[in-house]
Amino acid sequence: MKISVVINTCALGPRAREITGSKSSTPHAIRAYALRQFIIPRYVDDPFVSEVIVVGEWEPGDDYTYVHSPSEFFSCVDALAQRQAGFDASSGDLVAFTHDDHIFDHTAFGLLREGFPGDVFIPSRFKRIHGKAVELPNGASEGYVSGHASIIKRRMGYAAPWSKVEKIHTWDISHTNLLREAKAEIVTSENVRVYDVELGTTGLERI
Repeated sequence: MKISVVINTCALGPRAREITGSKSSTPHAIRAYALRQFIIPRYVDDPFVSEVIVVGEWEPGDDYTYVHSPSEFFSCVDALAQRQAGFDASSGDLVAFTHDDHIFDHTAFGLLREGFPGDVFIPSRFKRIHGKAVELPNGASEGYVSGHASIIKRRMGYAAPWSKVEKIHTWDISHTNLLREAKAEIVTSENVRVYDVELGTTGLERI
């Protein structure tokens, strides 16, 4: 089972020092540190990850594929074109998507190496504060495919492409609806985790 990891980012974009997240005052540029220091290296070193693709506004690297996809809206809406470009560049049977401020637990892809029932997998979402893991809501129990992180089987990338998702701030809701129209079975598990990497979280380099 071949697993591709696609990370969308604008951390090195022309407005990265002024644009912030929807619920944060921290500029996107600060995410470059985590990407360079432990997010990208972790995936590159993961024996169950076949390829790492960084898409958006970043930099070329020897151990991953970089796909340039410049910002148009300078908001989370740019993730749509970036994820489509990342999917088009990928070749995995499973394709894991994350924003640049999240990281999958080091056990995640080992647990999913044989695949999973259903078509779309939603990891449990956590944040580490003062060394403790705090669970965050991600809507998985309602079958909602959070934009933070998800894993899809390749056929669903063709059945519900990012390029057809409505270009609005709540695009993840529109994408969920598109997946449902494609009859996707959406599943989740407490055992597969993704961690928020916003400023103030701790111990992420050891996850």
